[in-house]
Amino acid sequence: MNNINKQKLSSLKEITPLTFNCGVALCPAIFKTDQNTYIVIGSVVDSETIEKLLPNRVGKGEIAIEIPQELLPSDVENISL
Repeated sequence: MNNINKQKLSSLKEITPLTFNCGVALCPAIFKTDQNTYIVIGSVVDSETIEKLLPNRVGKGEIAIEIPQELLPSDVENISL
């Protein structure tokens, strides 16, 4: 397991492509944090799918989400806060 939640986040930068910015809380979104991690908003993958396709990959306190491919910017690694 990694140390992602060990430090408190103090800032986020939304890096969602403009085509996904809908102005309401029901759209997929991606944010880069000041901890060099990402927060992604998408649809929760159901437990049956997780058991079938991701066995032993989703740990306690984790969820699997699905997002459209177009949500990830091609230069996601080069975006700074």
